[in-house]
Amino acid sequence: MNAKKLCKMRRLERRRKVREQAVAGKSLENKIAQTLSGMSRTTCKAIDMAAVGVKEEVGSGSYCLPGVAMYRTKKSKSENITAQV
Repeated sequence: MNAKKLCKMRRLERRRKVREQAVAGKSLENKIAQTLSGMSRTTCKAIDMAAVGVKEEVGSGSYCLPGVAMYRTKKSKSENITAQV
């Protein structure tokens, strides 16, 4: 094998080890959470997502922004005034 392939194999091996450690940590975390809450992770997610689905209605959707200056361009008519930050 040439140096490029060896380097790539080493890098992939390092990444594989890091991934395995992360998965092992997450599975331990999930087991602890399930034991403490009495529910599985997917059940907890489903309960949380039900609350997220409810959204409050926003009024008209427009509001004033601080620091916005009014201007008009030379080519536009005076009634066509726009805002610029």
